[in-house]
Amino acid sequence: HVKAMLQAIENKDKKTLAEHLVSYSQILPEHIKKEDEILFPWMDRKLTTNQIGQLYSRFNEIDTKYGDTPAKHRKFIVELETKFC
Repeated sequence: HVKAMLQAIENKDKKTLAEHLVSYSQILPEHIKKEDEILFPWMDRKLTTNQIGQLYSRFNEIDTKYGDTPAKHRKFIVELETKFC
């Protein structure tokens, strides 16, 4: 869906963009549910405290490196709304 959305933006195709945005938004809850019900419990059972600490440290490094990404995403959404609405 993401590639199709980018292509639709490039082509200024509002209908296709809207269709893929809706489809993408519909699969996200199931994805999050799988993380919550399968991935995270598995990690809790299988990873050691040390491994969890290492993951936490790496996530913090990435957050520091890409910390402004959520702001960029919000700006992108505002630009889309301005362009397509």
